[in-house]
Amino acid sequence: MRFFLRKHAFAAGVILVGASLLGGQLAMAQNATPQARVVQAAQSDKMVALRGNVHPMARPANDRGILQDQQPVTRMRVLLQRSAEQETALQQLMADQLDAKSARFHAWLTPQEFGAQFGPADSDVQAEKLADRARIYRDEGQQRQNAN
Repeated sequence: MRFFLRKHAFAAGVILVGASLLGGQLAMAQNATPQARVVQAAQSDKMVALRGNVHPMARPANDRGILQDQQPVTRMRVLLQRSAEQETALQQLMADQLDAKSARFHAWLTPQEFGAQFGPADSDVQAEKLADRARIYRDEGQQRQNAN
């Protein structure tokens, strides 16, 4: 009878230690906030168009001429790349989630958790929004000057 009690006590201890280690890892991962990567204002002369990212309908045959100044641009995509540390952590998480021996096996993240761990820092998103607004106002100001 003592053997069974010791065996169950040992198993319970192992489970508690494992759970506390897993909880600590998950807490550390969830508390890790992305580092800000935008450290200066975007410069128009430094921007480049990425190959393969032009809509297939954007061809000379479909060109309808110059767009009117009043026509708003309704869609634009800005892609921000993960840091090397974020990408390494993401690849490790995905490998762990599929490894049955891992403590993070099938430990799926919510979209909010994924964004907090592997998305851009809030300050980077705000900086990009401000840069977009500045470009829009600058372009509108140039258009008004050209009209006069």
